[in-house]
Amino acid sequence: MLIAPFSKKKRRLLHRSNQKSSAAGGAGEASRDQEQKPYAEEENRPVTTLNHLSPEIVVRIAVFTATDRELCNFQTICPRTYAVIAEPRASIWRTKYIQTYDLCRQVVITNAELKKEYQTRQRVVAGSRHVRIRDGYMPKEQIIVELLKILITESFSLIPRQNAEGVAASKNLLVVAKICGNSHLLEHNLEVAIPKLVAIRLVLTHLVLDTNSIVPSGFEYSQQAVYGHPNDFPLFTDGLLKQEINMEYLLHIANFFQYHITEPDEQSLYSYFAALANDEKPQAWTAPVQAGLSKLGTHWKGSYAYLHNAETVVEHLRSHLPGYAPPPATPCCSRHFARLNDPGYRGNRIYMDDLDTETSPDGFVSLHLDFSRPRTTPWPEVFELHLRGLPPRRPAPAIASQPTDGSSSSSSQISVPPTPGVDYHPFHGSGHDTAPYACAGNLAPLPDQAGGFPGFQYVTMIKWFANPLVGGANNVAAPWPSLVSPFVAAPSGMQPHPLVVEAMLGAARRVADIAELDVEIWAYEGVVLPGGKIMLGRWWSPRETPDEDLVAHDGDEDVEPAMPGEARDYHGERTCTGTLGFPF
Repeated sequence: MLIAPFSKKKRRLLHRSNQKSSAAGGAGEASRDQEQKPYAEEENRPVTTLNHLSPEIVVRIAVFTATDRELCNFQTICPRTYAVIAEPRASIWRTKYIQTYDLCRQVVITNAELKKEYQTRQRVVAGSRHVRIRDGYMPKEQIIVELLKILITESFSLIPRQNAEGVAASKNLLVVAKICGNSHLLEHNLEVAIPKLVAIRLVLTHLVLDTNSIVPSGFEYSQQAVYGHPNDFPLFTDGLLKQEINMEYLLHIANFFQYHITEPDEQSLYSYFAALANDEKPQAWTAPVQAGLSKLGTHWKGSYAYLHNAETVVEHLRSHLPGYAPPPATPCCSRHFARLNDPGYRGNRIYMDDLDTETSPDGFVSLHLDFSRPRTTPWPEVFELHLRGLPPRRPAPAIASQPTDGSSSSSSQISVPPTPGVDYHPFHGSGHDTAPYACAGNLAPLPDQAGGFPGFQYVTMIKWFANPLVGGANNVAAPWPSLVSPFVAAPSGMQPHPLVVEAMLGAARRVADIAELDVEIWAYEGVVLPGGKIMLGRWWSPRETPDEDLVAHDGDEDVEPAMPGEARDYHGERTCTGTLGFPF
């Protein structure tokens, strides 16, 4: 192929074109360098967008969200936060759960399970603002009641944290108080309610025993229950078995004293209770609520109420309308209030309670309990005849017996008496009421109540004021140590004099009936609420007109026991008073 050379003119044009191309190429390279330079600088700078953060840092940021709404808003910022927060296995859900609730240490639970549990509980807590709990029969009410039961039984299950006052506090109890405020649960509704709801109201009595609480309604009903006869208002609904607590009756006692604490016009307990320090008022429990036997605090304050001219006033208060006959063998408080619906029953009569607030400077009765010393004198049968507070005899292991006539061997089942320190705790005590007094009693555990509430205990005691005579050597009456000074100094405070208690127990063992004791004596039965911080019950005088079925028998003859649920006047009292006690 022959190629002709370019002409001179064409060569000049090609040269100029090449120069322009070189210039354009250099400008393009410079432009590209300028475009790439910011990206290089960006790579050298630290990453600040959430999309580039690690999951651990996203979780650490989410921990500081104060509310669930803030957590939801943080989750929707970008795909990265959504992926990390929405992951069921993310540790944020364990952290949020522990920030809000007590994590039960007995249960191993995964993060995914905690997420589901946390979200379910938070929905119930938020929904409680739109539910006013009345009787617990509605489905929404039952959901809230079940959550409250779980929160109460699982409280303090994790290591307790300290509040500002250095006292152990439970996050569960904070949620419980929030739900109660949202749903008005603690506004005592004396209508018939499901047992679990009544138990919750009773367990949370410490939240309403304050001058800042509302004045409760239905005081007339509670007043009648407090002074009611034990056959009409028994402490237990299963008769002498004493295993199922009459929650409704105890709720009336709490409602009665809440009225006197929150109503300043009554001029009874309002000013005295307001003067108490915060650590002297009824408190919530400070440890996991557990079934079984546990000792109580040492120092207690309390109050009781009574009516003047009790023989006539109490009988009128207890009397039924003509023709009204309550059904037998079904002890329940609600059926006794039907007569109050009649406008002519009470008429214009107002029953004024006396709480003996002038007997002490702070307006409360004091009580010192001592569980440390074993009781050397056996518990008198005459005390147990009226109190019936010891646990029942328990079966002993079967013992194989070999008959002498050559027949086959047989096994016999025997029962043994309850063991102190195992089946019950005996205690001594002393205090000041209208005068110094000493007391002795027993504390026994109760089974779970109302579908799974543990920690209730049954307490019985006898207290006395006067100076009986105890038979001495050669049948010469020996004076009992005077109760004018029944205390001895001890490092932990004033203790009851050992001779006072033991001499009284010894005197009681020598008499056939408690009415024979030359002493002003009072009997008590009550229930200690879970946690051991509040005691509710009744005092009565067992020396007033004892019943025929309580007359002591000679020899080994026993009193015929009553059938479970049988209405039986086993106290023999004519004057009952409701009581409230709390440690300080």
